[in-house]
Amino acid sequence: MPDFREPEPEPEPESWPRPEDRALGDVLIGTFNRVADDAPPPPDDLYQVVTRHAARRRGGRAMIATAVAVLLVLGTVGLLKVARIGEQAPVPPQVASAGELWPAALQKLPSTIGGRTYWVDAVLPDRDVVIHTFGTPGDSELRLVRVRGRQVTTTLIASFEQSPKNPAIISSVRADRERVAWRLHRSGYPEQIFSVRWDDGKLRLLDEVDDPRETFSVTLAGDLVVYGPAEDGIRTIPADGGEPRLLAHTAHTYDVYWPWLVLNSVAPGSLVTAPPTLWNVDTGQQWISNFHPTSRRDACGPVWCVEVGDGGNTVTTQRVDGTNRKKWDQFESSWSGLTPLRNRYLPVFGHSIGNHTRQLQLLDLVGARSVPLGYLDDDDDLLRVRLQDAAVAWPAEDGKAMYVLDLGRIR
Repeated sequence: MPDFREPEPEPEPESWPRPEDRALGDVLIGTFNRVADDAPPPPDDLYQVVTRHAARRRGGRAMIATAVAVLLVLGTVGLLKVARIGEQAPVPPQVASAGELWPAALQKLPSTIGGRTYWVDAVLPDRDVVIHTFGTPGDSELRLVRVRGRQVTTTLIASFEQSPKNPAIISSVRADRERVAWRLHRSGYPEQIFSVRWDDGKLRLLDEVDDPRETFSVTLAGDLVVYGPAEDGIRTIPADGGEPRLLAHTAHTYDVYWPWLVLNSVAPGSLVTAPPTLWNVDTGQQWISNFHPTSRRDACGPVWCVEVGDGGNTVTTQRVDGTNRKKWDQFESSWSGLTPLRNRYLPVFGHSIGNHTRQLQLLDLVGARSVPLGYLDDDDDLLRVRLQDAAVAWPAEDGKAMYVLDLGRIR
């Protein structure tokens, strides 16, 4: 088991509105990775499938008027003026690669673990990495990976029997210095929420949910696990087991950035649509963002809004209060509903080289620079990319390794 005495790095300060620092590592972002979590390996028409899924997900959201009514009941809503004119952003300087710029934050893992493909889920304070395997044959496994020099060791956290006709899909994995929590999906069965404490290794079944929505998520928030929204809303439960508590007024398809809940509106065919709403359930603070989405793929987080359009060929960013709006013509995005990681770093691509090859980059919205990560050749490479608020993982260009960048170690 890992040694958690090392202090956890704190994120760099951000301006209004400021989410709680403890929540940033536990965010489930409504992105392509959410789709990948909840499905077997995708078909060849990956991009079209992801786009259609995003349309269905956002199409099922409650009308924004309902959300506004709830916010008005809960307290005062800050309504900001709408501004659509954005500054054309200059081409940001492309600095040294992530490995050169942040060597202490980058790790290199083998391309397979125990002969199996895996996804990276989290990086712990001592640099151990939480992964889960997918696909059959073999059980679905959650593992702790430790890299010390050239030596790679793994520890099994939990495993679940599966079959080709009914895979056991581990997703929404969240980990901190105390524990790890996740959900398990099997077709035809309730969604199960599990946790394990690092100090005792005991598997705990926290809850089962019969009818989750497509944005069903898990977040660690101190000694609580936050999960949902299910049909009737978002729940919290003690991370070591106990009675679940349903949060009032949460029966909407919120994106969870705990303690912020963001209701991203649906963009119809016209440009006139309701802006996203933000609600901090700890403080009661509510906002209506100064942002009108033009596509079903656009979204806001607690600090930034990102507009990518249905084609994803132009990226526009702005803060939720409408300031600092910039259009980045030199970048494109393959993800729906993606907002900046740690309220600063937005994963983007430079425009395609040839038919397939694209360079994955981090657009630093605070430092006004782009940091190259690596080149992706095809959809299989794209599938291996993992975007978590505390870490980014991507395959090496030769396919023989995985790189993991710990955003918590970036200064």
